[in-house]
Amino acid sequence: YGINLEYFAPAEKTPNKTFVVGTIGHLAPIKGHDVFIRAAEIVLKKRENIRFVIVGEDKSHSGKNRREIEDLIARLDLKSKIELAGWTDDVRPFLQKFDLFVSAARAEAFGLVIVEAMLYGLPVIATSSEGALEIIEDGTSGILVPNEDAETLAKAILELFDDKDKREHLIRNGRRRVEEHFSLEGMVSKTEEFYRRILESEPPA
Repeated sequence: YGINLEYFAPAEKTPNKTFVVGTIGHLAPIKGHDVFIRAAEIVLKKRENIRFVIVGEDKSHSGKNRREIEDLIARLDLKSKIELAGWTDDVRPFLQKFDLFVSAARAEAFGLVIVEAMLYGLPVIATSSEGALEIIEDGTSGILVPNEDAETLAKAILELFDDKDKREHLIRNGRRRVEEHFSLEGMVSKTEEFYRRILESEPPA
C-alpha cells in the first residue's frame, strides 16, 4: 500500500490536559473494541488523567454492535471516560487530538489506520494481527501485544503513559518506517520496477 506522506504530515499539536488514547475502526467484533474497553478499565483503576475515544460507526442493519459496546461501557461504569465518537470521513482531526493510538483488532489485512497514525506522529500499540506484524517492528516503531489480552494491552498503555521518552522514540521510528516502506511514491516506484523486470525477462521456452 502507498500512503500520501504530505496528506498525513503531522500538524502542530496543542498538549492535552488529559492524556487521550484513541482507536479508529468500524464497530464490529473483529476490531476488538471490547478488548480496548476492558484494557481501559484496568488502566483507569491505576491512573486518573486519561480518557479513551473510539471512532467508527456500526455498519450492521440492527445497530447491535454499538449497543453491545454501549452496554459493556455502562456495565464497567466508564461512560464518563470512554467516548463513542461515531463516523468520520476524515481521521486527521481525531489523530490530532490523540496522544496514543491503539489497534486491538482480532484480525487486520493491512491496518491502514495504523500507518496513518504512525505517519501523523503518534506512538502506536497494536495487537499482533497479520497487518500489524507487517507494519510494526516491535519495540522500535510501535508496540505489539497478543490478541485478546486486555491485561497486556493495559500494561503497554500504562508504560507509554508514564514514559515520554519511549513515546518520542516510537514516534520518530514509526514515521521513518512509513516513509521508507509505505509511501505512495515508493509503492509506485516498486510496482514499476516489478513490471519492468517481468517485461525484460526472457519468455519461457
